[in-house]
Amino acid sequence: MKKIRKLNYKFIIVLILSIIIIISVFKVNVIKSVFSNLDVEIHHSKSFDLKGSKPTKVHAYIDGVVYYSNNKISLSNYSGQEVWSKVIAYASPLVYMGEDKIYVADSVSGQINTLDTKGEIIWKYNPKYSISNIGEDDGNLIILSQNLSGKSRVNIINGNGEIVSNTMLEDGIALTVRVSNKYREYAVVSINFDSENITCEVSVFDFSGQLLFIKQFDGELVYDICFTNREKLMYISDKSVGHIDKQSMIWKQGLELEPSCINIDEKKNRIYIVNKNELKQIDSNGNTLINAKLDKEFSKIYKKDQYVYLIDSNSFLVLDDLGEIKTKYKHNSEILNFELVKDNIILLSGNKCTILEYKYVEK
Repeated sequence: MKKIRKLNYKFIIVLILSIIIIISVFKVNVIKSVFSNLDVEIHHSKSFDLKGSKPTKVHAYIDGVVYYSNNKISLSNYSGQEVWSKVIAYASPLVYMGEDKIYVADSVSGQINTLDTKGEIIWKYNPKYSISNIGEDDGNLIILSQNLSGKSRVNIINGNGEIVSNTMLEDGIALTVRVSNKYREYAVVSINFDSENITCEVSVFDFSGQLLFIKQFDGELVYDICFTNREKLMYISDKSVGHIDKQSMIWKQGLELEPSCINIDEKKNRIYIVNKNELKQIDSNGNTLINAKLDKEFSKIYKKDQYVYLIDSNSFLVLDDLGEIKTKYKHNSEILNFELVKDNIILLSGNKCTILEYKYVEK
């Protein structure tokens, strides 16, 4: 009887595992079927002109389009009406348009005003020294500056205006900063011109400012990075793409050509690379999931949900996550900005803003 029971247990385990595998394969096939049976339809909704001269910075929000022109920052709603406008009195202003906030800084004094999309100041911050650049990542304000000896300083301020970290780099000039609220870490890409060869470094810190590790890239320019786990990052440079951690280079792939545009999907830990007439999608294990041939070269790439948008001078291409082309759209003028807001695509050409509606339809 004991032998029969053991056999039954083994049979049940094998049966359960078989069912799980069958269900998993079925789900994958269903997902692929759903993607392959959907097309994207794009329709012109409306166009309107933004007031003033050609803007130098533009970003589309749910409330409307915020644009910066001639020391003035304004918002026009999607009916083309100017809702608010503010004059920036700083002689050397820095303007950065984040996910749901707008940052206006005086590069000389360091004063930073943070606005919401209603144009109201929600908090201020002043590091009390001049700053060279500002940005945003994972809802945090990033402030870059240099002290009198030329060392780079990185300040990180959270969404409530509270300081998270204040770090001085020992070497190099900070180029890119990526923050992970989930892992409470941030990484700084810096470049060093002191040696005969240009050297890039990726320095990883925790929120207390403690240095966790440094990875050096000799003769490579690191474009972008993203956290995949605690003390683990994917990176892409002009010569390679890879996955690094504190102990080692987990994997690394060389690139035959310098990328013309890149995008990192931080939710799925995937890197998209456009090299001339080719689109590649690489996951955190180094697997190439997409290797699609394109009919021309594109200069910009966006990723939203399960779709990839490739933009050139006056047209764009929409592909799904399997690399299948869903639709093409040719604009009547040059595309300077491409934005995705809800079910709308916002195109900017000079002062003209064009709204396109898109929807998914079955073939």
